[in-house]
Amino acid sequence: MRHLKLYTLIFILILFSYSHQITAMENNPSLSDLIPDESELSDYKTEHSPEVYNDENLFDLINGEAELILEYGFDTVIVQRYQNLKTGNSVFLEIYKMKDMEGAFGLFTLYSNGRFTPHKTRYFSNSGEDYQYLQTGNYYISFTVSGPLSVSFSKDIDILKKIILSKINLDSRYPDLITQTKNLCMNPTQTVFFKGDLGLSDIIYLGIKKPFQFTQGVFYHCDGSDILAFRSGQTTNFNQVLEKTLNQFEKDKGYNIIKMSGYIILQSTTNETYKLYYKSDTLFILEKSS
Repeated sequence: MRHLKLYTLIFILILFSYSHQITAMENNPSLSDLIPDESELSDYKTEHSPEVYNDENLFDLINGEAELILEYGFDTVIVQRYQNLKTGNSVFLEIYKMKDMEGAFGLFTLYSNGRFTPHKTRYFSNSGEDYQYLQTGNYYISFTVSGPLSVSFSKDIDILKKIILSKINLDSRYPDLITQTKNLCMNPTQTVFFKGDLGLSDIIYLGIKKPFQFTQGVFYHCDGSDILAFRSGQTTNFNQVLEKTLNQFEKDKGYNIIKMSGYIILQSTTNETYKLYYKSDTLFILEKSS
């Protein structure tokens, strides 16, 4: 009887573990499973087999931006091109699998130029006349359309988008850094989340390598002003890190440092002025004066 109970317990544990593996696979499917094939479409033809790129050959796909994408925590990307047999339109699809949701959200905000629409907790989107960008879970998805019948561009995208989203059972949300700093700018016209120097320099160039030794940051454009929040990777010796960074600004790039009560003014040789202060032992705020 004792052995029977033990075997029953082992069976339950194995079944529980297996069910969790199945759920994980359903919630985070492989990229090849996400690509709509011709059997799921009518009036569309794939122009080639899906092409997959990883961190070793990503430069073959997008040489000029590969390092920036890697900075966000890139895993894999799969691409496919479709042709609408009725209209002649061509749709180029890219699905990026990132290592985490924050990386996918950051890459999405970068390509969306900080302008996007949330769709409850399901996904974020940015659309133009001939493109649409999506972020859901740890996936960033890009559709670009070209061809003779521009009036059907959005329809071409929507057909593919519906199939792909039906296969991804993941939610999306703002990164914690944005949730914690949204009071800095209640109605931003641009919001860009970044994870490194390349992402930062794409937004604003300070001329300093690893400012504040940050691990992630967010940029807001709000009422004509630029506001950046940096999450520092240093949880100890915060004052030493701050002093070292200020010395970098002052010595390496010729910034004029003015220490005020509660904040610091950074004035560059090109007469750009920034106000620097911190809200906690790991959070810096930088505001560019207009």
